Amino acid sequence: MDGHYKFTVVDIGSYGRNSDGGIFAHSKLGKYLETHLRIPEDKQLLGTSCLAPHVIVGDEAFLLETYLLKPYSVSQSKEDNERRIFNDMLSRSRRVVENAFGI
Repeated sequence: MDGHYKFTVVDIGSYGRNSDGGIFAHSKLGKYLETHLRIPEDKQLLGTSCLAPHVIVGDEAFLLETYLLKPYSVSQSKEDNERRIFNDMLSRSRRVVENAFGI
């Protein structure tokens, strides 16, 4: 799905009690990404010199991959503040996907 709520790939359905990460790993898309990884090149953010990668966003159930972002495990320590901020921003991006299904 892109930033305009347009789905580009959909794989729906699974049998049994599998986690989202397990379902993704065994889906056609998950298998394809493992064998034919063709994530687009990083793109420059408009009006900046920053390069941003194309990624898939997931939750704790997913295995960490170079093309997949998932939340950090954080403790209550002060040093984890940057990880909490990252997790919050990742959660916001995941909500866009969840809202698209609602639309």
